Amino acid sequence: MNKFSLTTLSKSNKLKYTILGLLTIAMAYLVWGVIIELTI
Repeated sequence: MNKFSLTTLSKSNKLKYTILGLLTIAMAYLVWGVIIELTI
């Protein structure tokens, strides 16, 4: 029982970090796109 709750906790944490990582990458792409548009 305890082991199961630990695995679900780590899974939700992993999902949260994956979403955060994807958002960070998306923001980075947007920022780079704006910089490139402004410099060209």
